[in-house]
Amino acid sequence: MTHRPDDDTNQQRMVGNMSGKFIVFSDERRGFRFDVVSDRGSLVAQSPWCPDKQALVDTIELARECVGTGLVSFNTVPFNTVSFNTVPAR
Repeated sequence: MTHRPDDDTNQQRMVGNMSGKFIVFSDERRGFRFDVVSDRGSLVAQSPWCPDKQALVDTIELARECVGTGLVSFNTVPFNTVSFNTVPAR
């Protein structure tokens, strides 16, 4: 079978089921946090502290929107521009 990038069936086979879940818990500061966990149980992300349930819901909605539509940005320095301090050989 030839892979075509625009074929949704092939894309689903390649990616698999990527559903995860938000696990909500109360924290020691009397607020809420959540973890985003993959369908295999791996920790994907942790939320900031939320003082109440409305802030928690707003943060989850924002996370869902950003994850679904956010762009990936690499803020790294290219390796060849990094200078290393070297000690001369004796």
